[in-house]
Amino acid sequence: MFFISLILILIVVVAIVIGAYYLVIHLIKLWTGCDNDEANAKLHNFFNGSANCTIENDSTVFTEIGDNIHKIIGEKRFQQLVNLSNTLLNTPLLFFDNNGKIPRIIITVNYEDESEKIILESILCNVFRKYLAVYGFSTEIISEWHIRSDLKMPYLQIGYAKNKEQKAALKLYMQHEQNTFIKTNSDILDDTETDDLND
Repeated sequence: MFFISLILILIVVVAIVIGAYYLVIHLIKLWTGCDNDEANAKLHNFFNGSANCTIENDSTVFTEIGDNIHKIIGEKRFQQLVNLSNTLLNTPLLFFDNNGKIPRIIITVNYEDESEKIILESILCNVFRKYLAVYGFSTEIISEWHIRSDLKMPYLQIGYAKNKEQKAALKLYMQHEQNTFIKTNSDILDDTETDDLND
């Protein structure tokens, strides 16, 4: 009899804990407007003592990105980047930009050729996706290379989303980029086909 009572008490306690967990998740979603994954990440961060830690101020994000750049471009070129970052630059070589419709991380790095550019983009995007998952964000990203006007150096811009509105904006942006790519390539194909007909 005692054993059955103990099992019933344990079942009730587990049910209360699970119910409390889902209630807290629901309250976090109501207060912050985030989705289930983000609410889970916030609750997890609260209990592991990093409630105020965000992806933007997480030093491990910067460290791991730097370590991977170091491995790809080598000691000499990496040291040049370090020296440049220690100068009085108005804009850092690695920073988060939250001014647009979607947040972005900006990574300034020189590449030697197209092959190294592709490797850098692939690895840095994968590293960043890992941290997006850690913080409970969508791992969907969009990446683009641009040139910094002040340094005449390339930088990789990775756009991501932290909430539903940003997810919608990111999807629209990705759709626009896909449509532009399809149109550009179909124009090239049409031109090639016209040339073939003229021959």
